[in-house]
Amino acid sequence: MEKYSNLSMYKDGGVLYETKVGFDTFIPETSVQDIRTTDTRELAIIENREKISALEREIEKLKKATSPNVIILKEVTYEEAKSMVEDYLKTNKTAYISEIVEDLRLDLELVHQIIEELKTENKIT
Repeated sequence: MEKYSNLSMYKDGGVLYETKVGFDTFIPETSVQDIRTTDTRELAIIENREKISALEREIEKLKKATSPNVIILKEVTYEEAKSMVEDYLKTNKTAYISEIVEDLRLDLELVHQIIEELKTENKIT
């Protein structure tokens, strides 16, 4: 018998296949293609799982590298922003400047200026 592949295929129309218990099992030629197809599919599945895991790791790295609080600011005039901040503070008696910035999507420096002005006007303490 002449060996043809890693499945120990022989010219006589079959394959000797080593089982988990260590015995050789003869598999007819008609089953050889099924074994090869299954092995190929299993390898493809394993490779795809490895690729997916690698992509998931990359996504996690990107999530950690990206700032969690990206705010798209509104473009408003100073007076419009001041009115928005005053209305916000009527509903929210206490608030951090960062909360106002995030909730109203206003520029941090602008909100800070408005807060300082409202303090000087004695509208807030």
